[in-house]
Amino acid sequence: MLKARGIAGIVFSGCESSTSLHLEMDWKFHAAAIIGNAPCTPELHRAGYHHFMGMRRIMAELDARGYKRPVAVLESFVNERASRALEAAFLVYHPSPSRARSSLILVPEMNGRLIRAWLNRQRPDVVIVIRHSMIASLKKTLATKSDKIGFAVISIEEELGSSSGVDPGHEMVAANAVDLVIGQLLRNETGVPEHPRQLLFAGHWVEGRSLRPKPVGTELGTQVSVSRGADLFVER
Repeated sequence: MLKARGIAGIVFSGCESSTSLHLEMDWKFHAAAIIGNAPCTPELHRAGYHHFMGMRRIMAELDARGYKRPVAVLESFVNERASRALEAAFLVYHPSPSRARSSLILVPEMNGRLIRAWLNRQRPDVVIVIRHSMIASLKKTLATKSDKIGFAVISIEEELGSSSGVDPGHEMVAANAVDLVIGQLLRNETGVPEHPRQLLFAGHWVEGRSLRPKPVGTELGTQVSVSRGADLFVER
């Protein structure tokens, strides 16, 4: 149908339920790009959210606000779709290397009883989650303790307004995917690319009300101390 209608450029939308994609087409007639980070066969040009940088920004913000015991509750399929970049950044930039691995839980779905027991053992001062919608469930799980615990969101929708975290910039990501297709069409390139490109957007910080305020004079454009003797720089 696409060939018959003379449609050469295709943008494939992101995948919410699968960790990978398999696309069967006669690619020699088309220029394509994918929105999102899920691995694809064949591998095409793509635009996506830079999950590693998003988590790195969160860890820097938590450090600047004085949080010492961060934990992360991550959905395992999202972590896999991001090539485990969320897990990697959390472990690298955790303020306590000896506790980093035990401070991360990967769950196939929200399981209140399992997470409650894990949180009771961890005694966190802040919890990192994938989406804003996960916070209400965790607050219910934590009961009265939730008032003393901060929450940071890895992929936040800015219009929600009440949570602090990183807005992945879906509009920018989609625009980058369109640019990838337009560039191929202008160069008369079709088919599976020999060297697929990735345009990753780091998103921007959203200052909500789910974290304590930063001390006056604290700016993330300067050097922030992190674990393992490394130095962390975060772009404004």
